[in-house]
Amino acid sequence: MKIRLALNLARRGFTYVSVVIAAVLIGLILSTFLKLVASQNQMTMRSQAWNRNIAVVEAGIEEALAHLNKNGAWDWQTFTYTGNLLVDGWSAADGGGWTKTAYIGEDYYVVTISPFAPGTNCPNVTADGYVKQLGTFALGKWVSRPFLAALGGNEGATYVKRTVSCTTTNVPLFSKALVAKQTIDLNGNNVRTDSYDSMIPAYNTNGRWDINKARDRGDIATNNSLTNSVNVGNANVWGSVSTGPNAANPGHASMTIGATGKVGDGSWQNDNSKSGVQPGKDRDDMNVFFPDVVLPFTEGLPPQSGTINGTNWSMILGSGTFKANTLSGKVLVRGKARILVTGSFNMTGQDVIQIAPGASLTMYMDGPSAGFGGNGVANVDGIASSFYYFGTKNNTSLTLSGNGQFTGAIYAPSAVVSGNGGGNSSEDFSGAAILKSLSFNGHYSFHYDEALGRKGIYSGFTLTSWNEL
Repeated sequence: MKIRLALNLARRGFTYVSVVIAAVLIGLILSTFLKLVASQNQMTMRSQAWNRNIAVVEAGIEEALAHLNKNGAWDWQTFTYTGNLLVDGWSAADGGGWTKTAYIGEDYYVVTISPFAPGTNCPNVTADGYVKQLGTFALGKWVSRPFLAALGGNEGATYVKRTVSCTTTNVPLFSKALVAKQTIDLNGNNVRTDSYDSMIPAYNTNGRWDINKARDRGDIATNNSLTNSVNVGNANVWGSVSTGPNAANPGHASMTIGATGKVGDGSWQNDNSKSGVQPGKDRDDMNVFFPDVVLPFTEGLPPQSGTINGTNWSMILGSGTFKANTLSGKVLVRGKARILVTGSFNMTGQDVIQIAPGASLTMYMDGPSAGFGGNGVANVDGIASSFYYFGTKNNTSLTLSGNGQFTGAIYAPSAVVSGNGGGNSSEDFSGAAILKSLSFNGHYSFHYDEALGRKGIYSGFTLTSWNEL
């Protein structure tokens, strides 16, 4: 009997080799699959960290803007910085400016406010965001995979970095002639809006509006998006009209205009062959928030009366803070005064608020109604920023009437305002106004003081550009 051992041994060797080759191939396929999974996981983790960083950077930018608006006061009359930005965790930055580091969990940002730039007097804001790089799963275990491209080749780092630099501006509160939350009705006779500049001699006469030097920035605007939210009537608006979004006619203001009404610049107004609205002077891009007035004080000295140079004054206000239940009669302002009126305010007959050269008055009206009549606000230097009227949410009615001239700025976002006849004067209202709604009846002229856009009250810093470095 013959047994063939060699054949069995060959078959066994072939089987062993086949198993080994199969195992190697399976191992290579599995290794390749795991590496593919690890690469996909790594890219996902990198993408998540990169995208999450933008929220960290935005937090830094918002922190800087909040800090500027709370503590970054700027005196636009002397062009000097008067605030204190070394508070609330901020410190001096190397090379000038201010900086702060804040953490959001394991992530953090370093934000820097530059010195106020010459010319614009507004700072730049730069924020560096650092987000911790998550690990990736590879070859059966979690390993750290720093995002080297974002880290500039620093292999020991574990944070993704993104940097954003922004420029800012400080938006003036009174940037247009007339602004309303709801409707504006210019349905009167010889109603006109235009502008002048009380700080540039070429655009005023002794600081006041002059028809021969009138300019065309008498813009009016309303947040309202209802049809015909602005009624121009037969008025002459030397400027532009803006309303909220107009679904019926996108890109154009919601308004009506009479047969002889005009909206446009100086060349359009002076061309008798032109009528209606100048192309490009009606827009539907108005969207502004009108915050309620918050009283900066609730107590003050009672105003004193007296006689100066033979004139009896019911109130004489020097520099200081005052409080009165009513305001009427003849008021003389001789310094930088603030006054809170808690009850009634109504000027009639020979009543007047006279502001001496170099003096100023800021009035807070907390009563329901007020009326500027009589001889109005006699602002001797013609600068609208010398008189500010702030109406709280309790101030729901305001009247402008009589032959008196008004020079100042009104912010009363809860007040329904009516202009009832301007008499024979062409200098009825010089300054700016922000109101709930407005209607003019009879003759009335409204002149925007462009100086309010450079000197006066500012609504706060905001961004003008966003650049990733």
